[in-house]
Amino acid sequence: MARWLLRHRVQAVSPAAETGADEFHAWWKVMCLTGVDYFSSLAYVPAIAALAAGAVSPLATLVLVLLTLLGMLPMYRRVARESPHGAGSVAMLEDLLPFWRGKLFVLVLLGFVVTSWIITITLSAADASVHLVENAYAPQALHGHEVAITVALLLLLGAVFLLGFSETLSVHGVEVDGYRILRAEAPAAPNAIAAILLSLHETTGVQPHCFFAWAEGSPLTRMFRYFLLGRGDTAPVTREIIRQHQPDPARRPGIHVGG
Repeated sequence: MARWLLRHRVQAVSPAAETGADEFHAWWKVMCLTGVDYFSSLAYVPAIAALAAGAVSPLATLVLVLLTLLGMLPMYRRVARESPHGAGSVAMLEDLLPFWRGKLFVLVLLGFVVTSWIITITLSAADASVHLVENAYAPQALHGHEVAITVALLLLLGAVFLLGFSETLSVHGVEVDGYRILRAEAPAAPNAIAAILLSLHETTGVQPHCFFAWAEGSPLTRMFRYFLLGRGDTAPVTREIIRQHQPDPARRPGIHVGG
């Protein structure tokens, strides 16, 4: 979040990187992913319509279907067209509002989203607990423990949610303009670079060297970012990670900065 707040815009992908192999998915899979909240809400519609509208519930459901086809679907198509790389409506808001105002506005919206998500999973878990207890095949010992079952379901949902955040380092080889290169995907660039260099040294016995260019901007600002937020230039942070994992300077991968 600190890195997102302190940068002005996302840098464009270089032409060399664009020639790499990209992974594509079917349009209906992307639509289901981007509209997962809305589509999951449709599961509640039949029961709510039957309870609230009674005999005219089919008409109420028909109105919702028309709203989906004529309202939500065009909106999702517009978002997909304006943000083809997956940033979604958040990127559209950042484009409409300048720098800090856009970012703060997005943070406020994310606060509402998180609150709505917590309320939704709590209601869903409570509803599931009631259905479980009232089931004729449920053990009698579960009766009177709806709150405990709800808490257990919430913990289970939270664990499943956290499993979606993978912090593993993924490295694969690609060919770009006739050159074979390693492409890595990781949550943090310094950690990924340090892990690759240390792995190369342990696997091959050769001392690898990595070359960086000095980053633009004030060194004093970057120093305060490092001490206050734990964020800094890639080169010194990478060297510090390597130094902590390899105390012997003679066996430590080389980090060089210039330009």
